[in-house]
Amino acid sequence: MEPCGKRLSGNTPCAARIIQTKRSSSSSEIENKASHGLDASNGPGENSMWRKSGIDKVYFGVKEPGTFVEGSVGCRMLDEAGVEWEVVEGMEEEILNVAMAGHGDAANSQQEGWEDDKQRHGTNIDDISEEERSRQAALPRNPKKRMMEVDI
Repeated sequence: MEPCGKRLSGNTPCAARIIQTKRSSSSSEIENKASHGLDASNGPGENSMWRKSGIDKVYFGVKEPGTFVEGSVGCRMLDEAGVEWEVVEGMEEEILNVAMAGHGDAANSQQEGWEDDKQRHGTNIDDISEEERSRQAALPRNPKKRMMEVDI
């Protein structure tokens, strides 16, 4: 699937990780060359056997649908960083079936053509009773689980 440009969990997006491989490897490569007394330029020369490191091109089977992160910017981030990308067609349906498996009713809605919004089911986090909200607040939190807590 297209490298994500934003993660709802707050973790580093896939596209940013790909871009980091080019940046971190090129700067460490230059330092290594310079420390060994070699030409640190990437241009042709007697030391042109040195190759650029990092990810130069990404292949994926399907663009990210709006189900995961609306208005995905992964490909735009890759373009801006000079990383090439290509969609390899032919397995879109299989890829989406696997990717949507963990998204409950969203997978069925995708296959049915996103019928009327009223027919989709989901959790409305604003529709919680005060009793349930206080019950959840009293539960102990897992200290190893990273989560953002925001006052509503």
